[in-house]
Amino acid sequence: MKIIFFLPLFFSSLAIAAGGPYDGIWHFPPYGYINISEDNRTVVAVNVYNQEWGGDWEAFMGPRDKNIIRVTSITNPNIITVFKLRMRSDTTFTGTLESCIPASLCKFPEGFTFEGVKVW
Repeated sequence: MKIIFFLPLFFSSLAIAAGGPYDGIWHFPPYGYINISEDNRTVVAVNVYNQEWGGDWEAFMGPRDKNIIRVTSITNPNIITVFKLRMRSDTTFTGTLESCIPASLCKFPEGFTFEGVKVW
């Protein structure tokens, strides 16, 4: 009986936690997936790459201004990466690698673009 009482509280807290219009899991084939979470116009994005692209992950953080998200890497202090995501709709985006320093350690060249679709 106690479980039934707490379930509605649990699910109502999930709705409160959702902070942004683009929160969710996004696929950017063939490279991998991005989990986007927003709180008060600050976005945290975690990329998980497919095995063919190293199978590793990276975390990014930055502001959202309308439909533009600009995030900077926060996981590796030796590589400074900046991506811009232009959200074309609630379910699609175009991403661009704006800068990556040092270039010799980057997965993609500056100016690299990719497309993404929302999975969930």
